[in-house]
Order: sequence, then structure tokens, then C-alpha cells
Amino acid sequence: NITETTGTCQVIAITSESKKPLKWSPAAIYRHAIRDKYLKIILNQTAGIAYKWFRNEFCEDLKDDDRDAFKIMDELAEKEPPLSKGLTFFPHMTGMVFPFSDETLKGVFFGVSLDTNRGFFIRSIMEGVGYMLKESIEEMGLHPSSITSLGGGAKSPLWCQIKANICETKITVMKNNESTSLGAAVIGGVAVGIFDDFESASDHIVKKLDFYPMPELIEVYERGFSEYKSMYGAFSTIFHSRSNTN
Repeated sequence: NITETTGTCQVIAITSESKKPLKWSPAAIYRHAIRDKYLKIILNQTAGIAYKWFRNEFCEDLKDDDRDAFKIMDELAEKEPPLSKGLTFFPHMTGMVFPFSDETLKGVFFGVSLDTNRGFFIRSIMEGVGYMLKESIEEMGLHPSSITSLGGGAKSPLWCQIKANICETKITVMKNNESTSLGAAVIGGVAVGIFDDFESASDHIVKKLDFYPMPELIEVYERGFSEYKSMYGAFSTIFHSRSNTN
């Protein structure tokens, strides 16, 4: 089972019967709440916080609307085409932890032109976080048939669909996105005997919606992902040089 939580950070959790990494990686490994299982955690430091940062700094006018500013941002992004007309977001605004540890890195919007509007920037943030998710899964040697999406990012249908297209797998959203509180309640429920075990407790968790990859966009996002993957090599030398001169 694989979950991804897009909150302030992006947290990817893999339930496994082995405590050994699927391949070498800086992923943290914990003993699972379920007996004889282990939890492997990958942390990417900048995810939903990048979306919130953009709202606070560049979408002040949307805050006065009667609706949630994030929903309006989603609508602006949905109007724009996949790959945001060549605008790609490198989301490591506070350094990279996975798959490399590099605290010198900063975020980059690459490919800005005179016709780049606010919707392109918003969509590129969603796509950049989606690429980060796919990279983490690939680096762990995983090929999931589905990923459960949690956290504030799971409230955006557009973001979930983008992740499904990029990762080429089904994204499932639960009715309760607040996974930390829900998990604590389930563990407590098993401990006091409300549920017999975690399997029976999971039957009470309601699935909300599934998002499937759109075949016509898989090749499109493969190109976008390939460009994203090249960015670390392209930008790291510049950021390392800056760090050495400060």
C-alpha cells in the first residue's frame, strides 16, 4: 500500500513486510502499527506550502472573494493546457532531501515567456509536485497500481488528476483527508476494542473518488517529467556556486 500526503511537505508512505529498502535510498523505515509490517517514509520538503506561498504572495485579490481562494486558483489552472505551455516548476524551495540531500537548492520557474499568465504558474506548481511524487516512487523501485492521496492537496480534483496522469496510476481520495487525526483515531479504536483489528477498522474508512490516468496525456507528461529530471543537474552547479560565495 502506498499513500502520498500533500500538505506543507509531501510525505510518501509505503507499507512493507520487509524492513530492507527496495533499493538504496535515504528513506526512513519504522516499525508499523500492524504487527510484522514496516513503514517506509519519503519526505519532500516543499509541496502544498509552495501552493500556499503563491496564494499569499500573488493571489491577494482572490482572498476577498466569497469562495475559497484555493478553489479559484484551481479553476485558473484548469483553464490552461498540460505542461503549462512550457513553464516547469522545480519545487525544491527549501533544499532537496530525496533522492539527493542538497540543502543549497532553491525553487525555479523555468520557461517564463510574455504570454505566461497566473494560471500557468499555478498549474506548473501542481505539475512540479506531481513530478516530485513520480521521481520518489521510481527511485524506490516501486510500480504501484494505485496511490491513496491524502492531505490538503487531495481536496483538489485537478491536482489529483494531474498526479494520476504523471504517475500513470490510479489516485484514490478518501472522504476524510485529515489522515493524521484519522490514523490516530483508528489506532485508539483498535487499542480500546472498538475495532477487532486494523483490517476491520479500515472497512469504516470511506473512499471518496478514483482518478485514472488519461491515455492521451501519458506521453505528454512523460516529456514534462524528463525535463524535470534534468533540472537537478542543470541548476545544482549554479546553486552550489552561490552557496560557496555567501
